[in-house]
Amino acid sequence: MIRIAKFLLKHKTKIIIVFLMIVGSFLRLYRLEDLMVYLGDEGRDMLIVMDIIQGKNLPLIGPPTSVGELYLGPIYYYFITPFAWIFKMNPIGPAVFVAMLGILTIPLLYKVSQKFFNSSAVGIMAAAFFTLSPLIIKFSRSSWNPNPMPFFSLLLLLSLLNLLKTKRPKHLFLAIFSFSVILQLHYMVVVIAPFLIYFLWKISKDIKDKKALLLGTFIFIMMLSPLLIFDLKHDFVNTNGFLAIFKERSNSGFNLFDLLSRSRDRLRQLFSLFFGFAERSRRTNLIIIITMLISLYDLIIKKNKLKLLFFGYFFWSLLTLGFYRKSVYPHYLGFLFPIPAIIVANSINIVSKKKLILKLAGIMIFFSLSLNMLKLVKDDLMRPPVLNVKLVKKIVRLIEKESGGKLFNFALLAKNNYDSSYRFFFKLWDIPAVYQTEISDQLIIVCEDKDICKPEGNPKWEIALFDAAYDGKIKKVGYWEPDQLIEVFKFVPDE
Repeated sequence: MIRIAKFLLKHKTKIIIVFLMIVGSFLRLYRLEDLMVYLGDEGRDMLIVMDIIQGKNLPLIGPPTSVGELYLGPIYYYFITPFAWIFKMNPIGPAVFVAMLGILTIPLLYKVSQKFFNSSAVGIMAAAFFTLSPLIIKFSRSSWNPNPMPFFSLLLLLSLLNLLKTKRPKHLFLAIFSFSVILQLHYMVVVIAPFLIYFLWKISKDIKDKKALLLGTFIFIMMLSPLLIFDLKHDFVNTNGFLAIFKERSNSGFNLFDLLSRSRDRLRQLFSLFFGFAERSRRTNLIIIITMLISLYDLIIKKNKLKLLFFGYFFWSLLTLGFYRKSVYPHYLGFLFPIPAIIVANSINIVSKKKLILKLAGIMIFFSLSLNMLKLVKDDLMRPPVLNVKLVKKIVRLIEKESGGKLFNFALLAKNNYDSSYRFFFKLWDIPAVYQTEISDQLIIVCEDKDICKPEGNPKWEIALFDAAYDGKIKKVGYWEPDQLIEVFKFVPDE
């Protein structure tokens, strides 16, 4: 018993991190296929991955962005392809990849926090917050290109820290690799580029092997080469898209008060999302005010290069996000997701070193935040399934049966979805759905939202095309309700 006790005490930090990884694994994998998001974007990704596996196409670009005529890099497709193959083209495969990366982010966050603030307590608390955060768990339970950003942003911070301490080229290469990855996952991370350039310029004076800088530049170009090749082949569509966005911003004028207000809003949005509070609640404002004051105290009073790097990365990101005038969706902030965990953990650790009453207050705050997040996660994991992979498979098999194995036109009526989620399974299972403007003698319509489910005379082009081909003389010959959320219709010519 004494030996066991000594072993546990000696390795208590490792044991805690392993425990957090076990908890994190459960929270990220429990009922994954039931609750994971599977919509048009996921179906589109699976169609592209299928072409990669079958050797039909190696994409040079990733998915389109929601702003401007821009395309992300293809690296996310490259990441998820092996998992799609391992899971035999089940869309759960890429989701498992994201979940596994989310689990690995827990020890990585511990390492980054411990190194920046020279405290295992900070690392453990930050890792615990990250394990339980409703926001993080949500983004770790589905396949989507921004979802791996926390892992690679932490890898970037760790490599910058090690580069600052050791000046060794391998850390430079890892930093460039990490930034190249997150830049392809979402372009919002471009806001930290000036900070990174400045950091590398300052540190380059201390790197003895100057060839490493050239090699690092080569690695960056090679990582982004698919996008560069695509731009060269398609009249610089991405470059022109970036220039159009910057031109729009420059024509909008500059107001320092508005800039700081938007930066404050991003700070409030980030913390509220991470801890599961309402964005403008007193709790959100209180935790931000207290932690920011403690962080500024820590930076000014106990200033060192590592803390300056960490807070420089964070404050620069907030400031530059203020230049973005449009809506900032949660996934835009993926490269900052780990920051609230680290800052709050460091603040609790600083306060706990003062008086006993402050130590008790710190413990209470830690457990209060953790239990609140755990309750929100529990509620989410226990909710009934909605439109998931299983249901889409069920609908597609119904369509296969009712179409009689013959060619059919297909249309989806939905508020916030498109038909790639279904068309992936049509293609995977060789179900003869029309993909272009060809007209068959039957039309299958799926409605995902009953309040807009009015297929007769609907202006959606797939329906209108079929209707026009038969001069409006079509009739409904089939109706099914495979789920309380879904209605399926079959129309044929009225001869």
